[in-house]
Amino acid sequence: MMQGVTVDFSMGGMRLATPTYLNASKQDIIDLQIKPPVDQLNAYLNRPPIQLQGRIVRVHQEGDEIHYGISFEDLEADQQRDLELVQSFYLAA
Repeated sequence: MMQGVTVDFSMGGMRLATPTYLNASKQDIIDLQIKPPVDQLNAYLNRPPIQLQGRIVRVHQEGDEIHYGISFEDLEADQQRDLELVQSFYLAA
């Protein structure tokens, strides 16, 4: 498992920044765990991640980071609801 930082987020996908290349390339489907943001650190640490899949649609390097454009794949209703909460958090920030 590799950790990365979400640079851009929408209901259709995200841009993920990682320190090194993933063991995947463009058009591959990867498993994702998105840790939903919350206002308090304890709630963040104790909240389980949203688990879903995404397809890599773009890969490029920016400085020392590798950026992946990822399109979410086959979202179930509960995943869609969870992602809507994440998006509303970012829009309110």
